[in-house]
Amino acid sequence: MKKPVTIIHIGLFVIIATLAFNPLPGWSAPSTGSKRQAVISSGRQQADLAIKLNNQAKSLYLQGKFAEAEPLQRRVVAIMEKALGKDHPSVAANLNNLSLLLFAQGKYADAESISRRELAINEKAYGKDHLLVAKNLDGLAALLYQQGKYPEAEPLLRRSLSIMEKVHAGKDHSDVAKSLLDLAMLLQAQGNDREAESLLRRALEIDEKVLGREHPATNTVRNNLDDLLKKTPKSP
Repeated sequence: MKKPVTIIHIGLFVIIATLAFNPLPGWSAPSTGSKRQAVISSGRQQADLAIKLNNQAKSLYLQGKFAEAEPLQRRVVAIMEKALGKDHPSVAANLNNLSLLLFAQGKYADAESISRRELAINEKAYGKDHLLVAKNLDGLAALLYQQGKYPEAEPLLRRSLSIMEKVHAGKDHSDVAKSLLDLAMLLQAQGNDREAESLLRRALEIDEKVLGREHPATNTVRNNLDDLLKKTPKSP
């Protein structure tokens, strides 16, 4: 089956942000011993290096030089792992950047592995119903989508939608509309047009209310719904 024109728009596609490092252990503690001071100085140097590398990777990313940016971001991840441990949330943030770069190069399987690790770290750090976890689920689902693994992606997007609805309980929110759109596109790819239509109608209602009828996000939902209705057989 031919894939829908609109690809899932999820958190993985955001532009790399400059990393805000958490301080390494001992950074803010005063020290009178030369050995202690040397350790602190070394930590600061490593942090400065990681920030520099991250900014270089961001610059290369914005220029479309993904292959050149990848090894720089891998070095950033290695520095953070050594400084804070492999399960620290700041490591997860850098894994997201690395996954983004791999995705941009079409290295979907490698990006998927990195994304799964990022998700596990954030679930442990923030809990399974955190907004950041929902965005991680979106990113992983996008990678599975690109590999044609639709049945694997679907429960991730359903879980993400559920989290969004809990986080924004009792009110319409563009995050919920976006999750509805993502899931609808995936369902279309699997031929489930009926449920996709229902989700798109709900997403459109939310976006028109929250963002306005002429907002780009609203237009995206409306266009997808119109395309779906055009190909759906009309009842006699």
